[in-house]
Amino acid sequence: MPMKRMTKKILNAEKLAQEAIEMDISLDRSLQFKRGLEDILAAYKEVYGATKSKTDHNAAIPKAFHLHSHSTCLF
Repeated sequence: MPMKRMTKKILNAEKLAQEAIEMDISLDRSLQFKRGLEDILAAYKEVYGATKSKTDHNAAIPKAFHLHSHSTCLF
């Protein structure tokens, strides 16, 4: 699953869990639902986190050395 789609699915699931807490009169039941959903999503979050970390690391190196054409040199 492409990263953007995975991110969107994870965020939608987290939103669903929050909505359950807000709508359900039983806090215990809604928290149980949230914990179960978090357990199910844990593997995807782990994959996403590892991939995102690797992507961020690789992208950060060139950005550190990137000079903008509109920047002013002080030397």
